[in-house]
Amino acid sequence: TGKSPGEEQDTMLSLDIRTGQQKAQELLDEDAEREEEDRREAENRAKAAPVAAAGKTPVAMYDDAVELSDGEDVPEDEPQDKLSEHTSDSAAPIPSTTAVDPRRNSAALAQDEAADEPQVLPSDEKLTFVRKLSHRTIVRPPGSLNSQQFAMDSLTHCTVKLFSAMDSVLIDDCYDCEILIGPTTGSVMLRDCGRITVTAACQQLRTRGCTDLNLKLFCFTDPVVESSTRVNFATWNVAFCGLPALFKEARLDPANNRYRNVFDFNKDDPAVPEPHFTVEPEGTVHEIEDVVVTGYADRPL
Repeated sequence: TGKSPGEEQDTMLSLDIRTGQQKAQELLDEDAEREEEDRREAENRAKAAPVAAAGKTPVAMYDDAVELSDGEDVPEDEPQDKLSEHTSDSAAPIPSTTAVDPRRNSAALAQDEAADEPQVLPSDEKLTFVRKLSHRTIVRPPGSLNSQQFAMDSLTHCTVKLFSAMDSVLIDDCYDCEILIGPTTGSVMLRDCGRITVTAACQQLRTRGCTDLNLKLFCFTDPVVESSTRVNFATWNVAFCGLPALFKEARLDPANNRYRNVFDFNKDDPAVPEPHFTVEPEGTVHEIEDVVVTGYADRPL
């Protein structure tokens, strides 16, 4: 190399010194990064504490503390280990039963919250009585009626779904409606109704002054028509969660459906237009219709 042994030794010593300085600087930089991360975590905890005390829920966000706007998704390639907890006054509270997915935007989180809201009866409905409503969906979820009577009067273009155990059901002056009545311990009575479809399971059914009814029926006793025209009888064909227990509570034997044995009070009365009723032929097959059990707001429970 053309250098004396002493000069070569000095050169190697200088290289060792520079290498040692570089390693020391790298250690200092790593310590500084750890201190910065600790500082940021402490700041995040300090921000979350007063919000949590006020009953607000932390929202998962990225470390750059930029909150996503509605409709903007988190980038799919962002590493999960960069997530930290921050708080946002504008974000909708998240129910404690809902797992927070940081990749969902605030609109999706708000939808989750709405699904978990307590079911509230609409202000213009009574629990056991509805009257003069139009183009509405009316629902009574399981257990809501506690085996009481339910009555509906003057409904038009409505859908009614009764999933609760009931003592009896009264339907008066209803037109162009679809009505589902779960197993009932007593009777279902229809008076002065027209152009409605009723799917019902009951001990007894009776119509009076009705026209153009389509009844899909489970009836423990013989159904009765009085002063009615064009009432069609078919078999019950609905299934929903909890139905077997409701049949048992209503003391209905699924093997004993007498919907075909219709008794006509006005059999020989010329004042009542014919046909008074029709029964679907024996052997007619109806596809089972699965119905989703919903709450007052017609959302799945």
